[in-house]
Amino acid sequence: MHRMSDPASYTLITSRQAFHEALRGAFRELADNPSRHVFLTDPDFADWPLNESGVVEDLGRWAQSHRSLTLLAGHFDEVARRHARWVAWRQHWSHVVACQAADEADLAALQPQFLIPGRLVIRLVDRVSCRGSLSRAEVDLAQAQEALDAILQRSTPSFPATLLGL
Repeated sequence: MHRMSDPASYTLITSRQAFHEALRGAFRELADNPSRHVFLTDPDFADWPLNESGVVEDLGRWAQSHRSLTLLAGHFDEVARRHARWVAWRQHWSHVVACQAADEADLAALQPQFLIPGRLVIRLVDRVSCRGSLSRAEVDLAQAQEALDAILQRSTPSFPATLLGL
């Protein structure tokens, strides 16, 4: 990761490893300094470290009543396939986790993003080369929240925590 002039407010992400390091750090920060709402977005979450025990442990330390984690995706097939630890954690904490499917018209605008409102946003603008940023700048946080809100308004519930069958 390469830092801009204010290291506390903006960091460039230039590789897959740097993206994963930024995500792990954000999950640790969330566990150490909890926030009420957290939003994760990605077309499929295939390239997130959600199956890592440390990430699941950090989410476990964060999760309590009156907190909410929202995942917004195009589909959740890869989450079910690749992130068994997170899926099992989510079954226990389904009352704080919402999974939403983006409207088909919004899929092109859905980028990998980790947002703690008012505090931190990690965004990839190029998934192929893993180029993006981690920002704490108010303008970036406001833009991220605004874009997310627009997509969430048109999204629908998806990926139930448990499947009931006959």
